[in-house]
Amino acid sequence: MRDTVSKSANVASFAGNLSIGVDWTLEIWPLTLSGDLAYSHTGFKNLIIGYTGKRMDDNVSFELALTHENIQFYGLNPTFGVNWARNFSNLNRYDTETVQVFTRLTAAF
Repeated sequence: MRDTVSKSANVASFAGNLSIGVDWTLEIWPLTLSGDLAYSHTGFKNLIIGYTGKRMDDNVSFELALTHENIQFYGLNPTFGVNWARNFSNLNRYDTETVQVFTRLTAAF
């Protein structure tokens, strides 16, 4: 679990973040299942031109990934997964939702 807070007079926003991650290796198969759930709240200090209020965002994201330990590519294991993110914003332009399917190469030590 990770929790961070950022606040400074010299930046345009302040943010608070909270995330939880889990890795689970199945004993009967050489698979590792990992997941990450994150939440962040960002408040912007300055008005954006054309809007009447200051921007406030609440972002929620969820990632689920699967790694097969017996498949390697130049010593790296391929990981396959899906990532969902939803940004709730008081300004319509920044109120978004995305879904991504990804692959990446990982190394474990």
